Amino acid sequence: MTRGNAEVPEVHREHALREHDRNIEQLRNFNTAAIDAANIAIRSLLLINGGASVALLAFVGAVESGNRELNSEVLAEPIRQFALGVGLAVVTAILAYLVNHLDAVSTGSRMHTWEYPYVEETPHTKKLDVRRRVLFFLALLTAGGSMSLYFIGVWSITGAISNLGI
Repeated sequence: MTRGNAEVPEVHREHALREHDRNIEQLRNFNTAAIDAANIAIRSLLLINGGASVALLAFVGAVESGNRELNSEVLAEPIRQFALGVGLAVVTAILAYLVNHLDAVSTGSRMHTWEYPYVEETPHTKKLDVRRRVLFFLALLTAGGSMSLYFIGVWSITGAISNLGI
């Protein structure tokens, strides 16, 4: 958005154009970050929780194939915890994407002007920034929940395996 194009001193025009270009570059960077953040979040949290679930299932299979009796109910709770951790990891990835997307939309909603500071917030920008903060906080909570479920799952699986007497 650009406000007016009246007679502007050349020095202001040059500064404004530089600032407008910087703002547009930020928009591009935020858009790229939205995709990258979602990928990193989903890979990291899915890997630890999903990997733990697979490892636990492989362990159960190995024990049972060795003709040992195994009460798989003892291991069901940790599997549930890791599965919930995977679910929260996916929610975190979605929230991370939305936060970065709102950064991009917010940056794009700023008004370009010909006077210092050359890029100004609009009422719409302020609303977007509030939504972004809420989603950011939710992303932190879900990421923390995913990590917590991983640690709780590890804690409960170590206890369960210790009680098996293997």
